[in-house]
Amino acid sequence: MNVSDVFPTRLFMLQKIFDEHELLEILNVVKADTKNLTDVMNGNNGPTYRTNYFIANITWPHFSPILEKLNRHLNDDNLGFEFHAAWYAEYGEYDHHGPHIHAGGPLQRQTDLMDMDDALKYSGIINLSDFGQTMFINPNPSSFFKAEIPIHSVFGEVILFPSNVWHYVQPHGLRDKTRASFSFNGLLRGL
Repeated sequence: MNVSDVFPTRLFMLQKIFDEHELLEILNVVKADTKNLTDVMNGNNGPTYRTNYFIANITWPHFSPILEKLNRHLNDDNLGFEFHAAWYAEYGEYDHHGPHIHAGGPLQRQTDLMDMDDALKYSGIINLSDFGQTMFINPNPSSFFKAEIPIHSVFGEVILFPSNVWHYVQPHGLRDKTRASFSFNGLLRGL
């Protein structure tokens, strides 16, 4: 009999690779982007959370050093991340984001996946708060693990997860506080 693990899910968590100053600096650049402010004022953001700023071409040069630093840390484990899109989100006291996946984007067609023996579509979160959590739904309901796994926000922590893993954000319930994060999609290579 051959035994094969066909549905494993591997999440990566990296702590303390960014200092607070560099993350807050890019946050200020992203939030100052005029198009992002216009979209928020016109309601062109997430239906259940306060903002969902895409990192536009104008702010990408400021954001790319963060991603390069993440890749330097991943290289220590012979991994690399090829970035396709990045955005920033805020969640107020009662804001939430229902269960969703990040499986769309530039690699939607089956033919795009043909030559990717060493890469999988992954997404990431860089937490910009020390409260709240992201809930990940176990993709294998027959496993012995919990049906949902909470990962609490720690400022500066990076969470990498397969893009097709369902996840969601519940209201944090803290008055006058906003939970913030950068998110991104792409390919994780070297697996």
